[in-house]
Amino acid sequence: GGAHVLVLVVGSTLNLLTFIYFATFNTRNDNSNYFKRLYVVITFVDFWICAALLPVIEATFSANREGALLMNNLFCDIWAALWNLLTSMSIFLVGMLSISRLTILMYPGRNGHSALIPLL
Repeated sequence: GGAHVLVLVVGSTLNLLTFIYFATFNTRNDNSNYFKRLYVVITFVDFWICAALLPVIEATFSANREGALLMNNLFCDIWAALWNLLTSMSIFLVGMLSISRLTILMYPGRNGHSALIPLL
């Protein structure tokens, strides 16, 4: 329970600060702009992963370990779908980051990285 609270507080705070930093960071370089947008999306998803721990924390500290939120079947189903979507998106985005960095290493002089791997 305590670890979940720590992840919620520290993870949400740091992801929010990182999101704000990258969202307000200005660059004219296409490659830097591409990675900036990628980091904005990654920190946005990771913030919501940390926030999605709230029902788990509530259940952990409830008397019967079920919690009021997760006892509701509809809420539980929506939460489970959201949790699976968010974690899958996070894994996908980290993979995209790895492939993007590999592409930069393979073609160091090429500008216009976003044309190779498009992102919103």
